[in-house]
Amino acid sequence: MAGLGEGGGGGADAQYFSYMSYKLPRMQWESSGMKNAALETQWVNAADNYVKKFPHGEHSDECRFRLGERLQRQKQYLEAAKIYDQVTGSNEYSFTAKFNAATSNYLALAAAESAKGKNAGNVNPEDLKKAGLLSIPVTLIILVVVFGSLVAAGIPLLLALTAIVAAAAPAWRASRINPVEAFRHQG
Repeated sequence: MAGLGEGGGGGADAQYFSYMSYKLPRMQWESSGMKNAALETQWVNAADNYVKKFPHGEHSDECRFRLGERLQRQKQYLEAAKIYDQVTGSNEYSFTAKFNAATSNYLALAAAESAKGKNAGNVNPEDLKKAGLLSIPVTLIILVVVFGSLVAAGIPLLLALTAIVAAAAPAWRASRINPVEAFRHQG
């Protein structure tokens, strides 16, 4: 008979010991301002061991989520997305893991495009327009999932769009009265 962790080496006590081998150095590492490399290595190794020993264990989603966060901070976006995709169920980590996986996939794509020769300093207005149009439906979907209804999800989205228009309108109006070219340095 396997313990709580199904597929692991030992019962509930072994799983708890394995979890605490991850959790304690993780907490100490966080308390150090995430700067202590030895503690980071210790919790990463312990989290890897926990996930290997107890792939469906009580704390496997937390370990995977934290490993994914670490990879994302290190800009290893594709690896982070793979780990985030393994966080399942309806626990406190699953929704954020789905969002972080999508973010990591997007950042990996952006990094690949940048590596193809696009200059990050030059912003293409068409790319901005496309990103803006794509972000609204994605945001709406996330808000529907979070708030549970289309009406409730639409309120923050409508508020954000209203704020954008309210902020841009005075600038647009001012540029019609006094064109921006008038402020360009002549030299």
